[in-house]
Amino acid sequence: EVNVTALGRFQILNQPFAASPVALYRLDTGVQLAAITVSSNAPAESAGAAYVAYYANLNTPVTLVPGISYIVAAEALDGLGFAQDVPVAVTSPIQYVAGRAAALNQPLPATASNATFPIVRNQTGQSYLGAIFKITQGQSAPPLTITNLPTRSVLQRNAAGNAAIPISGSFGNDPVTTVEARALPIAGGQAVDWTIIDSSPNANTFSGSLTVSGGRYQIEVRALDSTTLRYAGTANLIGVGDVFVAAGQSNAANFGDPLQSADDDRVTTVNLETDIWLRAADPMPNAGGTGGSPWPQLGDLLTGQEDVPVAIISVAQGGTRVDQWLPGSQLYTQQLQRALTFARNNSGLRAVLWHQGETDAASATTAASYSQRLQAIIAQSRIDAGFDVPWGVALASADPGAGPSEEAAVVAGQQAVIDADPLVFQGASTNDFGPLGFLS
Repeated sequence: EVNVTALGRFQILNQPFAASPVALYRLDTGVQLAAITVSSNAPAESAGAAYVAYYANLNTPVTLVPGISYIVAAEALDGLGFAQDVPVAVTSPIQYVAGRAAALNQPLPATASNATFPIVRNQTGQSYLGAIFKITQGQSAPPLTITNLPTRSVLQRNAAGNAAIPISGSFGNDPVTTVEARALPIAGGQAVDWTIIDSSPNANTFSGSLTVSGGRYQIEVRALDSTTLRYAGTANLIGVGDVFVAAGQSNAANFGDPLQSADDDRVTTVNLETDIWLRAADPMPNAGGTGGSPWPQLGDLLTGQEDVPVAIISVAQGGTRVDQWLPGSQLYTQQLQRALTFARNNSGLRAVLWHQGETDAASATTAASYSQRLQAIIAQSRIDAGFDVPWGVALASADPGAGPSEEAAVVAGQQAVIDADPLVFQGASTNDFGPLGFLS
């Protein structure tokens, strides 16, 4: 980690120096993290041929969070020469963007934004002749193992937009009294500072949880012996957002054209054979076919709308009837049940998305038979998911081998399921896409 240990000011060599308040702020929240007055008798340190730097050490260092922007600002006093640029090198990952000052003779506020400080220079590679800070690199430690947070995984958020991220793992043989974790935002979300997740780790293992809001994060974990750092580990690209399981037949599987991939890196899926999370791209793992699907594009739309990561696990198989998905069938057990069980044990679940019915129209399935069979699938899915998972049911029955009455019967069966269950919502109505060449 990177810590700010002192705040200070540049000054032109051999010019008078008056006591100058300096403060450090978080840019995202505006909160003042530290403030101190750099006195006129502070020791001077060389900063080049024409400049010196004056520092005052902070009683409590401030830990900087990668991915968060900061402001360091000083009061602008008469005659102190806030008017020139000087080169400054700051260690990654903290990037010094600009030095800033309040308006002339105005005190530093308790909260601030960039607009608070009208005096600014931010030339590339330069900083303002004004407020500065010192940083130090924190302790390094042997790695610990985080066992349950795969890269690119997504956890389902709750109604409040949060999720308690389960964190478990193991460490070496050095004594450990507590394990802490923090969440550093990568895209969206809010930072969570170091929080104890296990106050009594046992047998070189730890387990706990960290509650965070929707977004994508780097999760950092550290194991301490009192205040001594013993072990540390990181899980990258951990999402809190929405998880969907998609099922049905060819238009929910990989039989489209062209192949698509998500533009937003936060749109993911998981290969149920390997439990490896991936950026969503066609052909989607677990589903039948080798062509394109609607899911990467839908993921982009949802991520753009909700600004959270989205995972879509498609298990659809081409040319299947609704009765082939009934509980106990091979399709149900190996495809839908497996996905629901994975979600129950790992990620959580927002909804099941169902697009199927074309083959039933070609088979002249009646509305009553279709609705009864789909209701049986939904009922079992809720047992396997461990809660009353919502379903989105598309109105879909267009098939070259079916007539208008057969197609209408299947849609009527689908609509009956939607109307009878408050936790089933209508999905896309796609029959009109057939004449346009958009269905497989």
